[in-house]
Amino acid sequence: MTNTTEDTLRTRLGRLPGQFALALVNATAILVIVAAILALAAFARVEQAAGNVAATMTDAVMARVDVDPEQLVANLRDVTEDLRSLKVALAEARANGTLLPEAQAERLQARLDALQTGIRQLTETRTQLFDEALAGIGNAIATGLQALRNCTPTLASAAQEKEPPASSSSDL
Repeated sequence: MTNTTEDTLRTRLGRLPGQFALALVNATAILVIVAAILALAAFARVEQAAGNVAATMTDAVMARVDVDPEQLVANLRDVTEDLRSLKVALAEARANGTLLPEAQAERLQARLDALQTGIRQLTETRTQLFDEALAGIGNAIATGLQALRNCTPTLASAAQEKEPPASSSSDL
């Protein structure tokens, strides 16, 4: 009977390296999956924070500037329409040998001035937007780091730290 016991023990010991390698591969796969999930979660949080910062900063800068983006786009469309009508008027004036209508030129000039003022104001606030975006990102990072600094261990891990590990030399 001792011969069969030795054979099963040898068989088990022979399979042990393969089982150990399989356990290591499984543990590695689990760790890779957990790391990928954590990376996706972190990316989602960063993307959401960046979107919030961008929206907040854009609203803040637009509130400081007396330019309504919708009005600026409408002015741009009006200028485009005026340029098209002026182009047609110029073509007719050349064909007829007459002068350009003064009213159209003045209306176009007024709209171009308003558009230029709005664009200049938006250009000047570019640095403000950048500065406030950096400040918002800095605050978000600081808040996140403060939250990490204030992390406390869970009750289960605290209880395990208080109990000394049981050493069992009889199992060897």
